[in-house]
Amino acid sequence: MKIILLISTLFTLTAFTFTNKKTLDEIPDKSYHPIVLGQKLTYRADLSSYSMTFDSLPTVINGLTYIKCTTAYETGQSVSYYRQDGNRVLYTKSGQTTETVEIPENPEVGLVWFESDSTWKYTVISVKETLETPETNYINCLVIQSENINPNANPGHYQLYLQYFQRGRGYIGTKLGGLLYSYVTIEN
Repeated sequence: MKIILLISTLFTLTAFTFTNKKTLDEIPDKSYHPIVLGQKLTYRADLSSYSMTFDSLPTVINGLTYIKCTTAYETGQSVSYYRQDGNRVLYTKSGQTTETVEIPENPEVGLVWFESDSTWKYTVISVKETLETPETNYINCLVIQSENINPNANPGHYQLYLQYFQRGRGYIGTKLGGLLYSYVTIEN
């Protein structure tokens, strides 16, 4: 029995010793979605990639200060405007007059809210999850289930996404059907 335990321990230590994978924990007392002026994040998705770039100057819309975020895909781009209100992160899309909560004030498992146009339903399903990517293990993640409740308004989108956020790092990835769909790449 001791030999089996010793061999098991050696295999475990060997696996951790020879992997180049980083493990990143949340940054306490930081936002789940920090909005950083001028920040550009690159994500891998399936066989493609996309980027999210926050402008370096704020934009005022209806008296509120936002940071414009351009998401560039291989087939085009989309624009959203983000702002932080206390611990909440809110956004609006081009042409919309109402805001949607990206990250609630105090995310707790079971908390539910909807997109401002009622086409998506969001549910907090975990606040201590791990997201494993080919490059990094992210621990203590917030997981928000995004459910497409109006497929006619959102053609080309899947029914259910699990979006992962980590304090201090923001949006780090998405799972579809339990499989990693997209993830942020880490620059060295």
